[in-house]
Amino acid sequence: TVSGYKMRVIEYDIHSQKYDLKFLKAPEQTELSLDTILYNNNAISWVNGSFFCPSDYSFCSGKEGTTNNQRYFEWVSYEWFEWWWDKPMFALDKNNNSFIYQRNNLNIEKESEIYYGVSNWPLILKDWENKLEEYYDMGVIDGKMKASSTKNFVCNSKDKQKIYFWLVYAVDIDSLVWVLKEFWCSDALNLDAWLSTALMYNGKYVVWPQRNVIDALAIVPKFDIKPLEEKSKKISEYLLNKAQEKSKWNEERKEKLLK
Repeated sequence: TVSGYKMRVIEYDIHSQKYDLKFLKAPEQTELSLDTILYNNNAISWVNGSFFCPSDYSFCSGKEGTTNNQRYFEWVSYEWFEWWWDKPMFALDKNNNSFIYQRNNLNIEKESEIYYGVSNWPLILKDWENKLEEYYDMGVIDGKMKASSTKNFVCNSKDKQKIYFWLVYAVDIDSLVWVLKEFWCSDALNLDAWLSTALMYNGKYVVWPQRNVIDALAIVPKFDIKPLEEKSKKISEYLLNKAQEKSKWNEERKEKLLK
C-alpha cells in the first residue's frame, strides 16, 4: 500500500541471471488470452500492454486486434497504419536499459537501440517530472482516466536498475502521479486497463481478464518451463487418481463395516 492505495507490483532487476523481461505480442490482427500468449512464449508473469481495437467494440469492426501504437519486438517495428500522433514509448535496449522514446520529441537518436518497446498514452512521469499537463492540453485525458479505477503501468526506478509493472486499485490518473513518485519511479507510462486488465504471477492469474488482448509485458525464465509444466501436470493427475482411489477404498471399507 502506497499513499493509501493498494498495489500489486512485479519487480524486475535488469541484471537478472535467471529471467528476461520481454514484450510479447499475438500475431497481427489476432486477440489471444493472456495465458495462451504466456504458454506460447515460455513466460511466467505479466501484465497486459497497449491500447488496441478489441472485438467487443462495435466501431472496431474490421480492425479487431489492431493498434495504432508503435511496438518493437526484437528490433522490429510494428505499426498497423501510419501514426496520427507521436505517442511515447517505454523502450528497452538489448541489455534491458530502459528509456522513454518519442519519435519526434524524446531520445530520437536512440531509436536504433530499441529492442523491445510499447507506445501508449499518457506518459505519466519523465525523469520524475509530472507529464500529464500536456495530455490535458491535447484533450486526450478521458473520463475513464479521470475516474477512480484500476490502472496499469510500467516504470523504472530512479537509478534505472529496476523495472516495475503492476496495477493500482481505485486511483484516478492525477493521484496516480503521486503514488508513482512515492514509489520512486523515474519514467512511467500508462498501459491498457478496464476490461483488458489482467495480471499473472508464476503462471497463475492474480487478476482475471475480461477480454483477450494483443500484447503484454512479461517475465520469461532463461530456461524452457514447458517440460516442467508437463511433469507438473502428470504429478497432479497421479495425485488426483491416488486421492480418488483412496476415497473409493474408504467408501468400500465403510460399507463393509456397516454390514
